[in-house]
Amino acid sequence: MIIYRFLKLLIVTMQNKILLFLLINLFSLQTNTIAQGKWVMLESPTQLRLTTLFCIDSLTCWASGDSGVVIHTTNGGKSWEVQNLEVTEEIQSIFFLNNNLGWALSSKFTEPYGTYIHKTSNGGALWEKELFPIENIFLHTIFFLDSLNGWIGGGPTAFFGTTDGGLTWKTPRFESSLYSLFPVTSFNFYSPQYGFATGGGHDIVGVIWRTKDFGATWLAVPVGPEPLQEIYFIDSLNIVGVGGDFEFGTGIAQSDDGGENWTYTEPGFFGIATGFSFRTINEAWGCLGPQKKFIFSNDSGKTWIQKETLDSTSIFDIVFTDSLHGFAVGENREYSAGDNHKGIILKYVSDSTSSVIEEKDFNIPDYDLLQNYPNPFNPSTKISWKSSIGSWQTIKIYDVLGEEIEILIDEYKEAGIHSTLYTVNSALPSGIYFYQLKAGSFVQTKKMVLLR
Repeated sequence: MIIYRFLKLLIVTMQNKILLFLLINLFSLQTNTIAQGKWVMLESPTQLRLTTLFCIDSLTCWASGDSGVVIHTTNGGKSWEVQNLEVTEEIQSIFFLNNNLGWALSSKFTEPYGTYIHKTSNGGALWEKELFPIENIFLHTIFFLDSLNGWIGGGPTAFFGTTDGGLTWKTPRFESSLYSLFPVTSFNFYSPQYGFATGGGHDIVGVIWRTKDFGATWLAVPVGPEPLQEIYFIDSLNIVGVGGDFEFGTGIAQSDDGGENWTYTEPGFFGIATGFSFRTINEAWGCLGPQKKFIFSNDSGKTWIQKETLDSTSIFDIVFTDSLHGFAVGENREYSAGDNHKGIILKYVSDSTSSVIEEKDFNIPDYDLLQNYPNPFNPSTKISWKSSIGSWQTIKIYDVLGEEIEILIDEYKEAGIHSTLYTVNSALPSGIYFYQLKAGSFVQTKKMVLLR
């Protein structure tokens, strides 16, 4: 009996040790698979507040802000140069299609009041400016799909599109809605066909506009009580928007059905989320400006917590170019030194990879094949993709056996967002098919479903 009890105790003890060993290793495996990182301060070339940020990739970014300041880096933030737009008002928005072609907006507060649209074709070395032809319109955001097709928006009522590179701007058609005439804060497109705009009126309503026909028509819907500042596509169905108000705090809008329906939540943070970006499909960061806080989510924006910013800086915009690299910009006020300002630039560095991966490894042409829309489809679907440089690009269709069905694109394409309409042959049966993007050594394939 004593020997039996001893053996039983030994077996239970060994089982517990094995269980503990497995739990420890499982925890270690889980924590090691999450790429941890930190924010570091970069040397800034300006004392002026930085409020907007745009990055082509992990090496090439522009930041802009107060008193017409624009700064530019081509080496991942190691050094920045100041660019001259010859204005003294704050830069409201900056957008680049590639390393050379870009636009910026600045308000004009002398008669005639309005907005300057700045354009560069050499990366910002030289900028041209032109006054928007409608007086008393103050534009806040600019977005281009390619060198010809773009959108601008602002207030008090400003929503315009161009098909000729900005030579002319026209108001699109809005589906009947009381909310179409509110100010616009941002645009984002999942594909040339499918895009959204955000905006609204403080203490009145948050508004999201949606187009499914290349911007020909837009439908505006109310989403929450406060304006939304930015919107982000996790995929074609799952979309997240942020905004809020100082009185009611941060607001988060979410849709899981491509914008047909929205939920609006207030996580209880004081301040307006002025910018946000996803580092991975699950991990998102936002910024609350003068509240000197980041907001952080690790479940695709469903729940959020607050994090302190580095050195208690005020961060106004944030961009992740990939899971390893991110930038944020803002200001740091030194009240003890007479309310002096300092333009702040932060960089996100991944601890798990920064010691072994050099910056030059990321100076690689960036391509992204988007999910076709609609999917499933019959008989036509739009296939879209992005390229950071001009190159020879091919789109091919394959069946489940790997047999080539059709070549849709086989030509040189400039940098930008591209799309092509695929209409299936009437003899092609229902089933799963694949479409593939090839550009140089880059190859990416995605699945689509044909339903007859």
